[in-house]
Amino acid sequence: WTARSAPPEEAQRLSPTDTTGISMAGEVSKYAYPSQTLAHDLSCSSKPYARELAAAVHAVQLSAVASRLVAPSVSSASNKIQKADLSPVTVADFAVQAIVLRHIREVFHEDLICAEETSADLQTNAVLLERVVEAVRAVHPEATPEEVCEWIDYGDFRGHKERYWTLDPVDGTKGFLRGQQYAICLALLVDGEVVVGVEGCPNLAPTEDSYPDASHATTPGALFYAAKAQGAYSYPMPPPDSPAYQQLPRCAPIRLKLPEVFAEGADVRFCESVEAAHSSHTDAAKVAEKLGITQGPLRMDSQAKYCCMARGDAQILLRLPGGLTGGDYRENIWDQASGSLILSEAGGAVCDQSGRALDFSAGYKLFNNRGVVAA
Repeated sequence: WTARSAPPEEAQRLSPTDTTGISMAGEVSKYAYPSQTLAHDLSCSSKPYARELAAAVHAVQLSAVASRLVAPSVSSASNKIQKADLSPVTVADFAVQAIVLRHIREVFHEDLICAEETSADLQTNAVLLERVVEAVRAVHPEATPEEVCEWIDYGDFRGHKERYWTLDPVDGTKGFLRGQQYAICLALLVDGEVVVGVEGCPNLAPTEDSYPDASHATTPGALFYAAKAQGAYSYPMPPPDSPAYQQLPRCAPIRLKLPEVFAEGADVRFCESVEAAHSSHTDAAKVAEKLGITQGPLRMDSQAKYCCMARGDAQILLRLPGGLTGGDYRENIWDQASGSLILSEAGGAVCDQSGRALDFSAGYKLFNNRGVVAA
């Protein structure tokens, strides 16, 4: 990372209001300042969606603080529940959603949001609600249980509008529970297209060299972001209680640009889900054999896979929940929106398993697509 130190007078000038256009006076925690540096720079741009990108980056960085603070205790039974589809949901899922959606609605009052979680389970589980509120207070010390539930439910939109946001607060919850990869995934959709995508990957080290031992408490994570026709970038995310976080220098974001010449055969690596239930490992192996790929797959949870591909760690992603025949499963938009934009802006390509572009205009699921293929 190339660092450029902020002059003392600039550090004093930057305030919560500067980065977002709103004031959080009276409830800014000790974790607020470092996340403002990048957001402030982005908000000063005259490019399209600069304000939206800045707000999204700020929200994701702040919520990543809460996710990392609760990570050591999240495997406790009182810190998680199981949803009707048998997927786990944790304190971090709820806390991250509350923090992100509060911030987006503060900045963009009229915008609707389609997010994964609701507060319904919290309102019947006092112990879990208490844990969630405690996590949110790491960022917003004055938050009440009623406010936290309200913020979570800002994400109850399930229709389709010309403009709305989508959020997966902890994409890859099983990875999060294992202390491995997960991502906080936020995107803005306008006229059925993803125009802003931000992913916070607290356990994904800034360079491939330290993967997969990236979940150690002192290891920095990485933030990835993109805006339509403006390229994709990465930025470091130190752990919240580390000296690096408290003294975060002004770092120049790294532009992600894939080579124009595609790798072949032995130089190609697959990227796929850890869980075989999420994508057929058998069918992926068949494709790899056909293509002459000899390297073992890079397996990880969440849309962090898109980010790894955007920086060149792997060259092909297959997500085939129904195998090569497709099946009836349809992806939720929050599981693909931010990552697909980041990879596309880095020079990659994303489509479904029939070669059609992902269609985000049909509602909260990709009803017009089966599976996902990226390269």
